[in-house]
Amino acid sequence: MTIIDIFKSRIDSLNPAFRFKNFVVGEENSFVFWLTKMFAKDEQVYGKKILILAETGLGKTHLTESLCSAMAETGKKFVYVDGNIFISAKKEQLEELQQKLLDCQAFVFDGIHFLKRDRKNQLLLLSILKKLAERKVKIVLTSSIFLEGLNLLEELKSIISSALRTEIHFPNSQTISKIIVSYAKHMKLPISKDVIIYLATIPIRDIRQLIGILENIKTRINFCPETPIKETVNEVLGLYFSQKGELTLKEILETVCAFFKADIQMIKSKSRKKAYSLPRRIYFHLCKELTAQPLKLIGRLVSRGHSTVIYSLDKLKEETKKDPELRETISSLERRLKGGISSF
Repeated sequence: MTIIDIFKSRIDSLNPAFRFKNFVVGEENSFVFWLTKMFAKDEQVYGKKILILAETGLGKTHLTESLCSAMAETGKKFVYVDGNIFISAKKEQLEELQQKLLDCQAFVFDGIHFLKRDRKNQLLLLSILKKLAERKVKIVLTSSIFLEGLNLLEELKSIISSALRTEIHFPNSQTISKIIVSYAKHMKLPISKDVIIYLATIPIRDIRQLIGILENIKTRINFCPETPIKETVNEVLGLYFSQKGELTLKEILETVCAFFKADIQMIKSKSRKKAYSLPRRIYFHLCKELTAQPLKLIGRLVSRGHSTVIYSLDKLKEETKKDPELRETISSLERRLKGGISSF
């Protein structure tokens, strides 16, 4: 892993699609959009810290990278850190990060939820935030879990809680329609108003999944342009959703992996690291609760035997008794997965 994987400090290291001009604004995200834009422009915003709360795939990274690019365009230095990568950084990489922080004017930490129960990295982030606060550096933090539900050091939680807090809610069908129109225009995807209305009502997991669906439709149209658009749409949606509400094991596994930003191959590996073992246990639980598949087949998809599945289910049951945050995570995933769609 290279230094550039640990943090970003140049505009060319940012996703070029993540700019304020490309962000679709709806009633669910209008305030956070305005706030980050004002923060980037150095206009009057109370305080020097912002905490953006939102579930995975709703635009946190788009907004934070937009903020970084906007600051870079005016000659200001930024450091952007992905929390999921930060927790596995090597010593020399963290030393390089500390050097970059010495003269930055904005610091973005995308994903403080990855630090839950990680005391070592919490202490490191605490030290960073203290030093940056002394220099009055702008700080933007994001999390997919509310601060009160995170197991953080009290001092770190206190510093973060002083930030101006804002939240991105799941978009309604009107905003989703605007997102579809925007991306369809960008991809030169010829879809009619009735197709847009239909796509805006499907039970997507997040905006990333919606974009993936649109890209799939576009690719199939390029391959077979004579196929009616409605037939193509139904074909693509059949790859993502069951037509009668019957979830597949693969769909559940992909949903869990996307939520935890975990690689499917690592879930299938022999790794016992919590970053992979917890999503694996949750996958077992959701398959058992939401499908009629036998435990043997549920385990086989991730290279585990029947006895391992039983042990994992028992362990997760005990974990959820003590951890309300984990219970809410599982409930959230269940809500995403339940329900099928009807053909267009």
